[in-house]
Amino acid sequence: MENLDRILGIYGYVTDEESSIKGHLKKRVEDFIVEEILPGKLPCLSVDPKLMDRGGNYIHAIVMKVNMTTLDMLYKLSKILHVRPKDISYAGIKDKRAIAYQRISIRWDRDDRLVSNLRTERLRILLSWRDQRHVKRGELWGNSFKVIIRDVSPDNVKKCLEGILSKVDSLGGVPNFFGYQRFGEGRPFSHILGMYLIKGDYERFVKELLNKRSKGGKKLVYENGMVDEYPLIERRVILYLDENPGDFLGAVKSMPRSI
Repeated sequence: MENLDRILGIYGYVTDEESSIKGHLKKRVEDFIVEEILPGKLPCLSVDPKLMDRGGNYIHAIVMKVNMTTLDMLYKLSKILHVRPKDISYAGIKDKRAIAYQRISIRWDRDDRLVSNLRTERLRILLSWRDQRHVKRGELWGNSFKVIIRDVSPDNVKKCLEGILSKVDSLGGVPNFFGYQRFGEGRPFSHILGMYLIKGDYERFVKELLNKRSKGGKKLVYENGMVDEYPLIERRVILYLDENPGDFLGAVKSMPRSI
């Protein structure tokens, strides 16, 4: 078992390694597709904007994002549309390394076409309509996934799958357990950050956040006010500390509440 498993509290699996189909997940961005399901079990790509339109001060839109976090999408949209990030709402965070479709809302008092015609290389508004309120966190029925597993062994796939499904059936379903993703897929250390928050040790929280190697081995180091390959959240913390040296609690509070 990998050391990272034990660090995250994963001490065993329902099936053994011999029954695994092997293969790779998310080898390509297009191998993982997520579609948000709206309340009423309505897939977001099946929305009819004319039926959904209620007028109002908000635009609801179905957005496609490619290989970017939901928070990066939010800040990208805010810059393109010249609105505050807090004026954009979403129901849930979607995977980064994926093609994801989800609903957002934007407080908007200008020409609707500025939103509906938005296109970039990794971001696109597919559908849009007017509504009287913003999208709330958790306002979705669920998510639909299409996943491609590459480099599997074609000789034993069927047999392995039959064994896995039989084991899951005997247990009454898939165990409700957290995997790497809930600890931070690229840098699985959110549980450590949480520990420092609970202890009120904000200085160690910030140092842990800014001095951690990524899963791909890139070293993320903050020195002398310089930013080197930092993600969006870390950049905000760094900029705050540049203006407020030693105020680690303030640096933590500068992070978006949505994370």
